[in-house]
Amino acid sequence: MGYWETVPAVDQAIRILGYLARVPGGKAKLKDICQAVGIHKSKGYSILNTLQRYGLVHRDPLKFYHLGPGLMYLGRKASEVMDISRISLPFLENLSRETGTLSFVGLISGNYLFVVEKVDGSSLVGITVEKGKRFPLLMGAHGKAILTFSQKDERERMLKEFDVYIHDPKGGIDKERFSREMEEVKRCGYAKDLGEMHPGINALSSPIFDFTGGIVGAVVLLGTFGEELVEDFGKKVLEASQGISKSLGYNQ
Repeated sequence: MGYWETVPAVDQAIRILGYLARVPGGKAKLKDICQAVGIHKSKGYSILNTLQRYGLVHRDPLKFYHLGPGLMYLGRKASEVMDISRISLPFLENLSRETGTLSFVGLISGNYLFVVEKVDGSSLVGITVEKGKRFPLLMGAHGKAILTFSQKDERERMLKEFDVYIHDPKGGIDKERFSREMEEVKRCGYAKDLGEMHPGINALSSPIFDFTGGIVGAVVLLGTFGEELVEDFGKKVLEASQGISKSLGYNQ
C-alpha cells in the first residue's frame, strides 16, 4: 500500500471526529455531520454508531453527537508516552554515556513492551533497537523485573494469560528457579538476562512506576558487556528507573 493510500471508512471516521472537535458548541446532528464530511447519512450513521460503541462519540437524548469519553483515555495514554519519552531521555543519555551501552525505556501496553525512547551506546559492537519496536512483556530481563515487582494476583494473571520467555527463547519459565531469582531482584532492584534470550547479548532491567505505584514500563540496558560489569551497570539501571519514576510522581 502506498504512503498516501487510505482506508475510506477510517478516513471518514477521523474527519467526523475532527468536525466534532471544532464545531461550535462541540455538538452536531447527523445531517450536519454528514454534510460537513461529505458522506451519505446511512454511511455516517453506521460510522457514528461504531465510534459510539467504543466511547469515541456520544449521542445525547436530543440526538446531538459529541466527542466521547473514550478519547480522554486515548489522550491520557498518548500524553503518558510523550511525557515518559521526554522525561526519560536525560536519564538514558546519562546511562548510555556511563556504560557505553544501548539503553531504552519501554512502555507497557497489553502483553507487549513498546520502546518509546532510546539512546545508542558508544561501543564498537553496536546493537540497534528502534523506537516503536515491541517485545513480549514477559521476556528476559524486563519480564523478570515486571513480574517480580507486580502484585501477586497480577503476576499470576500475566503468567497464565501471556506468552512467557523467561528462561528459554522458545518460550517457558522454570518457576522454582524464578522464585529464587525474584528474591535477588527484590534485593538489588534490577533483573538480568545473561545471554539466555540471545547468546552473547546481556540485558539488565528495572521497572518504572507512576504516581499510583503501578508499573508502567521498564528501563533496559542491552549490550555485549561482560558479567564482571553486571553489578555496577545494574545499579546504574536502577538509578535511571528510580529517577524516571520519581519524575512521574512516584513516591516510594
